[in-house]
Amino acid sequence: MIVSLLGWIMVIRGILLIAFPDLFMYIADRTIGAEGIWRTGFAVLVLVGLYLTYAGWVARPEPTASPVVSPGSDLPRAA
Repeated sequence: MIVSLLGWIMVIRGILLIAFPDLFMYIADRTIGAEGIWRTGFAVLVLVGLYLTYAGWVARPEPTASPVVSPGSDLPRAA
């Protein structure tokens, strides 16, 4: 889903680049000298990456005990 979403965003961006090239040139000129904004943005991305790393690799939920099912007359026999 994420790949498809990124693909559609790129398609929309391409259409907007063709339709409004001057606007994109203006935005590019304004963002080149904005070092503080770039550093802040990348710092936020680093923090998000660290959180996702922690949530995905370090923080593990407590294992839950699954109920033991004894084979009864209503369960088919395994071969």
